[in-house]
Amino acid sequence: MEQIASQNIPLILFDRLLDGTSPLIREKMLLAMSADNYAIGAGAAYYMVEKGLTPGEATWELPGDNSAVSVERTAGFREFLTGKRPFNDDQGQAHTIAADKQWTICLNEWLDT
Repeated sequence: MEQIASQNIPLILFDRLLDGTSPLIREKMLLAMSADNYAIGAGAAYYMVEKGLTPGEATWELPGDNSAVSVERTAGFREFLTGKRPFNDDQGQAHTIAADKQWTICLNEWLDT
């Protein structure tokens, strides 16, 4: 990255924050962009419930790799469905799942046991 910065090439990082970077890199870095992966998972679950997903209904999650992004998005999805995490929309409104729509176990957790 030192070479990139020294060549005045714009540096944009997605989902990566760099600790201990040199002053040159910090000076040349235009943008470090990341997201709340738990919130993304919770948002996906909220959307599915709003579209009619009911407890115990067959769903399939195509697992990603074992990176923090995939793990955290899956956790956010499951935590919303089980009532452990709200979904906060872009207006700051917190949405929770109604008690009668909460899942007691997610299918993938059942398959993993």
